[in-house]
Amino acid sequence: MSARSPGGPRCVALLVVLAVLLAASEVTARASEAAQATPPSQAPVQRGAERVGQSPTILGDINNDGIVDVRDYGLWRQAFGSTTCGNAADLTDDCVVDTRDYGVWRQNFGQTLATTCIPVGAICQANVSTAAPNGTIALGDCANPADPVNCARLVSVANGFTVTGRFGTVQGTTGLYLTIAVVDATTGVPSGARTVNCPGSSTTCNNVLVSGNVRPQIGGTAGLSSVTVSAPDTTASDELAVAAPDGAPT
Repeated sequence: MSARSPGGPRCVALLVVLAVLLAASEVTARASEAAQATPPSQAPVQRGAERVGQSPTILGDINNDGIVDVRDYGLWRQAFGSTTCGNAADLTDDCVVDTRDYGVWRQNFGQTLATTCIPVGAICQANVSTAAPNGTIALGDCANPADPVNCARLVSVANGFTVTGRFGTVQGTTGLYLTIAVVDATTGVPSGARTVNCPGSSTTCNNVLVSGNVRPQIGGTAGLSSVTVSAPDTTASDELAVAAPDGAPT
C-alpha cells in the first residue's frame, strides 16, 4: 500500500473553510441588496400635524390672523370637500373638510387672541339700538359682521378705529350720535370718549373713522343720543298764510 500524502487532510480542511466563507459572503450580499430595495419606513403623520403652531389657541382661525371671522368662513367654503389630511380648514382633524368643520367655526366665531381693542385688527362690539341706547364694549364681533344691526362694530386700525352699524329707524331727527369710551393706544389709560354721527333716519355708520391715538375701551360704554332737527324759522309769508280768527279785523 502506498502511504497517504500528509497534505491531503489539510487541503480538504482548507476547501471547507473557503466554502463557508463564500457562503457567508453571499448571504451578506443578498441582505444588503434587500435593504437597498426596501424603502425606508416613513413616520406616520398625525392628523392636522401640518397645522400645528398656526393658531393653537383659537380653534376656527383658519387664516391665523388672530380672530375667527368671515374670512375664515370663506376659506372653509373654498376647501369644502377636500380630503387632504392637514388642511387648515379641517378643524375636526378627520381628514375631510365638511359641515362639522363649519360647526366648529360657527361655535368659535368672534374669538380673538387680543385681550384689548388696542392691537391693529382687534375687533370689539357693543350691542346698542334705539330701543337699548347704551351698551358695554366687549371683545368679539357682531353676530352679523357684514351688516351689524343693533350692534356697533369697532375695528382698530393704525390711526384709530372704525365704526360700523345700523341702530334703528328714527323720526324727526337727522340721525344719531354714538359716543364711545376710549383709551390711549400707547398706555391703555382711559381717555374720555369720542362721538360719531350715524346720519339719516336709518341711523347708519359705515366704516366711520375715529382718528387719533385712541382705541375703544373694554368695559366702557357706547351710547346713542338723538340729533334733533331744528324747526324752520317762521317767515312773514307763513304768518300771512294763517287764517285770521272770525270777527277779527282784516
